[in-house]
Amino acid sequence: MNIRFTYRSLEFFRGPVFLLLVFVIGCNPQAEEEKVVPERGINIVMNENVDMIMALDEVVMVAIGELEDGTPCIQVYVKFKSDVLAEKIGVEIEEHPVVYIISDEIRPMD
Repeated sequence: MNIRFTYRSLEFFRGPVFLLLVFVIGCNPQAEEEKVVPERGINIVMNENVDMIMALDEVVMVAIGELEDGTPCIQVYVKFKSDVLAEKIGVEIEEHPVVYIISDEIRPMD
C-alpha cells in the first residue's frame, strides 16, 4: 500500500499547524510582563515611612508581607477601611505595593 502526499493533501494540515504555532508562541512564559524591580529595598522604604503611616489615627500596625505571587509588600493594618487613608498612603510606596488589612486594635498581652 503506497501513500503519496501531494501538495493538496498537505494543505489540509496548514490550518491546524498554524493554530498550534499560535498557541505555542502565545503560551510562552517569556512573553509575560517583566516585573518592576524597585530601586530601594522594602525594609528601607518601610522604615522611612513607618512614622508617617503610624501617625494616622486609623492605622494599627505596619509590617512587611507578601502578595499571593510572592512579591514583597507593605501591609498596613487599619481599624476600618477608608478612602481618605488610601489617598494619604496610596497603593504603592516607591514601587512597593501597599496592602490594607482590617484589624482590631493590637494590645500587649497581660
